[in-house]
Amino acid sequence: MKKFLIALATTVALAGPAAAGGTFTYMCRVGDKLYPVTVTTPNKRDCDRPYTVCNLSGGTIKWRGVTFRNVSGTYEDCKAKFTATRNSVHVELCTATKGYASLTISGDCGEENEYGLDEGTFDCE
Repeated sequence: MKKFLIALATTVALAGPAAAGGTFTYMCRVGDKLYPVTVTTPNKRDCDRPYTVCNLSGGTIKWRGVTFRNVSGTYEDCKAKFTATRNSVHVELCTATKGYASLTISGDCGEENEYGLDEGTFDCE
């Protein structure tokens, strides 16, 4: 029984940190439709450790079928701010509180852009 408990504790200790990243999905309104925006923060586990700098960078933002990689995450102007750029299209997700955010799409977002993304700022919950 003692060996079983040691093996169980070791398994939990090794598996715990690997799954500590975060995935957050907000529903953003574009006109009268809602679309999901999902941000992943693979290094979020750093935020839960005492005496460490919280690292929200390195994840992805997915919006209307387009994945923006190498997300930069900071705490300026928002509770958490995630930004990324892909082929001249810039995306910024600014979270105010848990459950509320604003999504800003800018850059080369003309009618003929390859992603079909609309330029503007959208409210999200």
